[in-house]
Amino acid sequence: MFWHLIYPGYYDPKSIAYLGWKFHVLPMEPVRALNTMTHGPNSDRLVLGKSRQQLQQRFGFVRTVDQVSPYLRDYCAAARPGADLLFLNSSDWMVVMQRDRAVELVLCKG
Repeated sequence: MFWHLIYPGYYDPKSIAYLGWKFHVLPMEPVRALNTMTHGPNSDRLVLGKSRQQLQQRFGFVRTVDQVSPYLRDYCAAARPGADLLFLNSSDWMVVMQRDRAVELVLCKG
């Protein structure tokens, strides 16, 4: 209870809800987790080394370059021509894949 009083923010990476999700102890809505990741350190550790299937399980679903907005396709994905790219859920997080493993996490923001 004390921890929740100190870090009550809905998107606070130090909140008990996010820390519980991060360490697979508590459930959290994938969109909330992805939004909180933008404020937390070492977010790449939650993604790197994971397979497409593991990313889908953790973040709800992934999208291909063909399924994202023109902004993400023309701005973010275009910076890595020929790369195998996925986008996490409905977020602006882009994952670079090599041999079915995540090797880079990029937050696409303008």
